[in-house]
Amino acid sequence: MRKRLGIGVVGCGRISEFHIAAINKIEDVVLVAVADIDEKRAKETTKNMLPKNAI
Repeated sequence: MRKRLGIGVVGCGRISEFHIAAINKIEDVVLVAVADIDEKRAKETTKNMLPKNAI
């Protein structure tokens, strides 16, 4: 059984799009959470950027 590493991103500003895209390309790494002081921004990022297999 292969192990996966779960990653969370804190801060959903412009640069986070690039970080999340890079994380999503790494095998055995999955983005599991995002957080931002602006709840609306965090929810939008979650909806748009988290992969379907996110935990």
